[in-house]
Amino acid sequence: MADYNSGAATNREDLRWGAHAGVASVRVWDWESGVAAAARQAKIAREQGSLITLPIALNVQAEVLCLGGDLRSAALLVAEADVVTQVTGSQVVAAGSLSLAGFRGREDEARQLTEATISQATAAGLGRAVQYARWATAMLCTALASTSGR
Repeated sequence: MADYNSGAATNREDLRWGAHAGVASVRVWDWESGVAAAARQAKIAREQGSLITLPIALNVQAEVLCLGGDLRSAALLVAEADVVTQVTGSQVVAAGSLSLAGFRGREDEARQLTEATISQATAAGLGRAVQYARWATAMLCTALASTSGR
């Protein structure tokens, strides 16, 4: 990640690989690099008007912020991603929405979103979306256990 975050990547590379770099970073506990990569991808997508990449970048950035506990900022990014996907009609795995629902511990909202995602993604053959939904369910269960005093 040090090479990626050194700034040597071109804007084109950032648009293509930024989401992967952000997610990979947080998976290996390098939260700062994940935040930097996700924020950089979203910034470039905004600047270039890349409405295909922007909702992906915003969802990844929201997911990373959820992992860091910044649910308020994550919610703002999810709302922005939702507006872009509604306006463009694009289909994007709502990783930010799924993460946010799970981390908030709002059981009805989270289960409704994860079940709809799993159903639609399974029908469309989108295994990655199913993976995100199942992960969000695990985060929901963790949140519910921590609020129940267990």
